Formats: sequence, structure tokens, C-alpha cells
Amino acid sequence: IYHWLVVLGLSGVPLSDVLRELEGRTRRSGIAEKASRPKG
Repeated sequence: IYHWLVVLGLSGVPLSDVLRELEGRTRRSGIAEKASRPKG
């Protein structure tokens, strides 16, 4: 986890953005996620 946090810090990605994205991903199922992707 430490190295992951270092990469985020060096990339300028706020941890709050990552946590918000992860929280959003736990709210939808894998099937719903796949169905929402563009086809082609």
C-alpha cells in the first residue's frame, strides 16, 4: 500500500479522488458496469 500511495502522491492524484471512485464502484455490480461500457 505504501508504494501505491507514493505513486499517487507523485502523480498529483488526491487520495480523496481515489476513495470517491472506489466508493462509486462498490455501489454498482460488475454486470451493470460492463453493460454501461460502450460497445464496439
